[in-house]
Amino acid sequence: MTTRPVLYAVILVIGAALSATLPRTVEGQRGGQGSRPGARPRQPEPAPDAELAPGEYSLQFDRVLEAISRGEGHQALAYYERTAARAEQDGDRLLTARALCAVSAVSLRLGRLQRVIQAGTRSIEIFTTHGTLDGSDRLATVVAYAQVGAAYRTLSDLARSRAVLEEGMRFAETQLSGRPEGRAVSVLSETLARTARAASSSTMP
Repeated sequence: MTTRPVLYAVILVIGAALSATLPRTVEGQRGGQGSRPGARPRQPEPAPDAELAPGEYSLQFDRVLEAISRGEGHQALAYYERTAARAEQDGDRLLTARALCAVSAVSLRLGRLQRVIQAGTRSIEIFTTHGTLDGSDRLATVVAYAQVGAAYRTLSDLARSRAVLEEGMRFAETQLSGRPEGRAVSVLSETLARTARAASSSTMP
């Protein structure tokens, strides 16, 4: 039995939470000083999406969802794949992780579940081993966990789905609690917990 509508709803709920908490900045999208370990992070200057060049797509999660809603999922996916590959070649780990998180989000909506898992898992690996993350990157990490868990559940790999989602819950509880962006924690944690419980109950005889 397919669970895709439910899983897409999970991502939309997370997107709603993020849209209220994430600043929209070109600096955050393109990496910047915060992408280099040991560099002093600059205060990003807010910039409208109009500053994106033609053919570019924002890495802000709510804007990723908007691109999908406009029917531009395939174009956005190609852009995010190129961005991730270029960033990895340039050694910009954080931009690589951000772009791969976007790849995972679009791939989930397009039903490319193996790519969701590949890109999302790599994004998680980079984020969780980078060290100090800013608020938007901590939230993006939780989104990546949710997307990978959703993909595993759709593929009926309930054990992996539950493991990924529970790991994501632990990350959210330790990395987001008490921080300025923490108002999204309750939504994210509840969504992850509900999906993890559903995966767990589905394994019961």
